[in-house]
Amino acid sequence: MTRFRLYGAAAAYFACEDREVLCESGARTGKTHSELVKAKFVAETYPGSRQLFARETRKSLTETVLPDWEMKVLGHGHHAIGKARRNNRDAYHFSNGSVVVLHGLDDPENLLSGEFDRFYVFQAEQLQQQDTWDSLLSRLSGSATPYCQATADANPSHERHWLIRRVKETLCFACANVVNPPTSLSCDRCGSTALGRMRHFQYRHQDNPMWFDHELGEWTERGVEYLTQILGRLRGVRRKRLLQHLWVSEEGQILEDWDPEVHRLSGKLEFEPTGWWLTIASPGWSRGSADPMREARIHIDWFGAGADWGFSPHPGALQVWAYDRHGRRFMVVEVCKTGQQVAWWAEAGAALWKEFDLRYIAVDPSANDLCSAFNTRIGEHGGPSIAIGANNVLRRQSPDLAGIDLMRWGLRDPKGTVRTFILKDALRYGVDQSLRDAGRPTCLEEEIPEWVFEKKKSTGNPTEKPDPECADHCLDAWRYEQGEGWGIRMSHELEKQPYPEGSAGAIHRTAEKMERARRWLYED
Repeated sequence: MTRFRLYGAAAAYFACEDREVLCESGARTGKTHSELVKAKFVAETYPGSRQLFARETRKSLTETVLPDWEMKVLGHGHHAIGKARRNNRDAYHFSNGSVVVLHGLDDPENLLSGEFDRFYVFQAEQLQQQDTWDSLLSRLSGSATPYCQATADANPSHERHWLIRRVKETLCFACANVVNPPTSLSCDRCGSTALGRMRHFQYRHQDNPMWFDHELGEWTERGVEYLTQILGRLRGVRRKRLLQHLWVSEEGQILEDWDPEVHRLSGKLEFEPTGWWLTIASPGWSRGSADPMREARIHIDWFGAGADWGFSPHPGALQVWAYDRHGRRFMVVEVCKTGQQVAWWAEAGAALWKEFDLRYIAVDPSANDLCSAFNTRIGEHGGPSIAIGANNVLRRQSPDLAGIDLMRWGLRDPKGTVRTFILKDALRYGVDQSLRDAGRPTCLEEEIPEWVFEKKKSTGNPTEKPDPECADHCLDAWRYEQGEGWGIRMSHELEKQPYPEGSAGAIHRTAEKMERARRWLYED
């Protein structure tokens, strides 16, 4: 058996027997590793035990947790790994009958027929509501281990997040009710006296022996480099969360209406004889609604793409957006990578053109080489020259704000209509490990909440320009694409296509709004 040495919060968590546990900290303190070590110990010590590894989506679990589980905890050749590929397996089976089940929480209903002794939710801060957590608690009823335990693994988020509030609440472990008042001796819902609180372990970088030598009592050379040269260079809310371990919100956020519960969707994009269809599976999406804007199966009319050039340390970004007849746009593919040459990006763009029959690729207007490479490679596949420099001739007053306001309008217009959505698991080539290790945003949804206005050095008040230190490459790809998709093409697409009887009024109103946006955004 592989031996592990745990320190600080990691050692305390390993010995903890509380029913609900929150393990939280900034970047790379060793919390996930300690949870995996405990899961292996449980599986090998208690025959027939059932544990669950869960994350918001199954794909994200494969890319982030399972490599460490297999290579650093189980070890090469462990019998539970077998020959199955990570992205295809449903569980790890141990020789003593124990099993570790894998599941994505975008489909929690399939878990309700099972019972578990332990479960671990990784990146639990991504769960915006605690309903899923409560559903999992109802399955925590196994009997193979001395005690049952639910572990939430989280990086700090905003200070109002339900996880950080939950550690301060008195809970009923029988029905997951929050006991009110907290001084009660029994649950006011079910009468149970099994009351307690979620145990809170705050990991710190000293707990990771890679960064801190506990025998010498000093930071390692790698630890000093990581804390000063990588995390030490972070700014704003990302620095406060990943280096200082604080649950805080960003001040001066540009896209204030961004709401992961609204704008991030679980969905499946499929090509059928009648064209491309997107089936929405998110619980909050109104299935069967009479409102045509809320149908569960959406016909996709066409696809466009946006690209922003980057190499290192800043990434390049390439996104595919799907448009429907209501003028809504859904990001269905995203590529965010460092260290890739122009030829690699051209091949990726050509592959996406072949897959989706892209109408255009709106490119960073300063990246002429990238634009030419896209067209050359697509031409070699028999396609037209669809890559164009994004039109950055914005209105003369506050040019940055023109594109920003249209981004805001897509997230939520004055009437509350939402037209911009992101599909979960849109990353086509997975998470860029160098960005992840550096604690930097790895995709669009991570850049959005950290995009803030620059502040005046003299007063500290925000200006009307984005802070140039913010990561914005995925945001720029979004901005380039929306300017082409909405500002130029959408009004014409809406007018020329046939629509079902009764929808003409809504379509024309949308077209009129799009045309006003086009005239306002660009100088005619």
